Amino acid sequence: MRRPIAAVLFANNTDHFTFRHNSVAGGPTGISIGPFAINGLIARNVVSGASAALSLAFNPNFMQTIRLNDFTDYSVAVRTTNNFTVPTDIAADTGNYWGLGCPGFGSGLGIPRLRFGDGCPARCGAALPSKSRDRKGDG
Repeated sequence: MRRPIAAVLFANNTDHFTFRHNSVAGGPTGISIGPFAINGLIARNVVSGASAALSLAFNPNFMQTIRLNDFTDYSVAVRTTNNFTVPTDIAADTGNYWGLGCPGFGSGLGIPRLRFGDGCPARCGAALPSKSRDRKGDG
């Protein structure tokens, strides 16, 4: 059984890191990936109640694999740095669960779920997370 932690999982200035099988409850950010973190695997984590479920800083050579995570009860699904304007597939063919009633990226309440660090809504296609998909495969 996972024991929830109330701290963010944070990576920066690191190469080949893994966040796996963690549980984060509450806080300003669930998982934060800085601009100098490379070759990361973020898989099978549970993030619930964080203001921003996932925070990503721009890196022109984005090489993170973010898959099979459960993100629920957040205000913003993905918060990026203001310079993160390159379309990015964070899940590489295996999606994440975003706690939404149907596949997509919105709650039906008009609440933007993808924001830049300055709080402005990001443009469509900027850094959209993948839709929830079959969650088999990553053991």
